[in-house]
Amino acid sequence: MLVLYTFAIYVYGLIIRVAALFNSKAALWVKGRHEWQRGLSDFKKINSGKLVWVHCASLGEFEQGRPVIEHIRLRHPNIKILLTFFSPSGYEIRKNYEGADGVFYLPLDTPGNAHKWLKILQPSLAIFVKYEFWLNHLNSLRHSDIPHILIAANFREDQVFFKSYGNIFREGLRGYHNIFTQNEKSTNLLKNIEVDSQVAGDTRFDRVLNILTQINSLPIIEKFLGSHSCIVTGSTWHQDEIIAFPAILSTLPDRMKLIVAPHDINTYRIRSVEQNLIHAGWNKEEIVRFSQNESIDVTTKKVLIIDNIGMLNKLYRYAEICFIGGGFAKNLHNTLEAAVYSKPLIFGPKHEKFEEAKELLKLGGAICVNDQEQLKIALIQLLNNPETLKKTGINAGKYVADNKGAVEKIAKHIDKLLSR
Repeated sequence: MLVLYTFAIYVYGLIIRVAALFNSKAALWVKGRHEWQRGLSDFKKINSGKLVWVHCASLGEFEQGRPVIEHIRLRHPNIKILLTFFSPSGYEIRKNYEGADGVFYLPLDTPGNAHKWLKILQPSLAIFVKYEFWLNHLNSLRHSDIPHILIAANFREDQVFFKSYGNIFREGLRGYHNIFTQNEKSTNLLKNIEVDSQVAGDTRFDRVLNILTQINSLPIIEKFLGSHSCIVTGSTWHQDEIIAFPAILSTLPDRMKLIVAPHDINTYRIRSVEQNLIHAGWNKEEIVRFSQNESIDVTTKKVLIIDNIGMLNKLYRYAEICFIGGGFAKNLHNTLEAAVYSKPLIFGPKHEKFEEAKELLKLGGAICVNDQEQLKIALIQLLNNPETLKKTGINAGKYVADNKGAVEKIAKHIDKLLSR
């Protein structure tokens, strides 16, 4: 079975290389791995001594791994940290992350690459975040007797580990020194296939609570708002916007403005956001991009489009209501970044894979809507009832505060491993 897996990996690599001729993201994937051995060797020459390797699939997993990285940096300042990504969407945004001594793409998961990677890197500990199960890299770690742990793991019944044909993946799980799951359900699923784990919780709670303690003022946002409050739509896709923009326009009182932070900020998407706003009925003259703040008086505008990366987790603090994108598109995006500010959340129906979204709904900290009419009703319900607005926000904030502590549990184990 491992032979078939490896063959599939080679085929995948070939497909990506062909796709790179036509697709910019695939091209970044290929280019980023070019001469990785030379780059890793150069890194190792100037970063000798104990080293921790942290691997994330993309940006979302990085946010879960980040508080653990920060703990290692704080408690073990002499230990070097190498951060790797599989996806360009994670690497390109975080390639200059100061919390790591180096940031690389993970090479394609072939036996040869995995062997060369460890031979050069020689980490004292490897940490994988959430969903990363590259079998050849895991086998090399196991055979090299290098401790490796999985954090913020979240398992579902439909995954390959729990299928009759998933034995090689189950063996990969059994090689981990420890697995820290997000919830009891995941631990019970692993127990059924004789894989040990322990519940630590979701590190994102600690991450967003840490953001809450930082100075998060954004002068341009405050200038745009003036005496107004606002609705923030975060990480939206086209499918979210064609539902949300008309509903918000029809219910937004004069005392409020709208801030739109789309999931992608390429030129095409920003133009699409503008067109979606205009099609919904917004006046073109009322719309401004964040990047235009030096040339246009933003105080006279009604809608601000955020065309940069990295502001969203600070934007939510200015919101009266937060609409979280993805629920009408592929999958719901991060709800905790908004909930931590004790803000009421609204999102679409595609949230079933996300326990935090389901818990927020259960606890009364969020509202799920299935269409434009339901969104209008939800907005009116919150905007016309200050007590409901306040209570919904308080419920959201309490949920985040009650679930902190995952990093501390994981950190104790890491500290023991690194003290050897």
